Amino acid sequence: MADDVTIIIGSQGLGGWQDVRVTRGVERVPSTFDITATERYPGEVSDVAISAGSACQIQIGGDLVLTGYVDRVMPTISAGSHAIRIQGRSKLADLVDCSVTPDVITGMQVQTSSLLSLAQQIAKPFGITVKSLTGDNVPVSIPSSGAQQGQPLTFNVVLSETGYEVIERVARYAQVLVYDDTDGSMILA
Repeated sequence: MADDVTIIIGSQGLGGWQDVRVTRGVERVPSTFDITATERYPGEVSDVAISAGSACQIQIGGDLVLTGYVDRVMPTISAGSHAIRIQGRSKLADLVDCSVTPDVITGMQVQTSSLLSLAQQIAKPFGITVKSLTGDNVPVSIPSSGAQQGQPLTFNVVLSETGYEVIERVARYAQVLVYDDTDGSMILA
């Protein structure tokens, strides 16, 4: 069918799912998937090496809808059936899960006038590309009136903050949304 869901892990693709949920949105990071299949014949799905942390892509028909990683693989075995459930998230899960470290943001203090450059700096260690639909700079400045208006935004990063939390905080000042693209990159729009 034209709308079959396929998960691609390595060079192998699996289809024929019984239950599928792919969740994406412009106010949701990261995108997620949860798919379940039943083996009709022994060894059908078990021949494919699926483990937590495996890089994967989800396609619906010929359209790529998510690029990310498998979080959990849960086999279910009973007297009459064998099912496998796979859950995962897009590549931006790395930014949601990991704290910002002093080697990424020197001194843990940020002074920036460009959300795009800050997002690229934070996403670079994870191999995540940042795209802007609002121009090459995505300017950000102090929105209040008075003597400081128009100055670069300056704030301290708490050591326990994730990369996504820092980017999302600055995105609010720039009045843009942060979400993931189907290829696993970050979009500022």
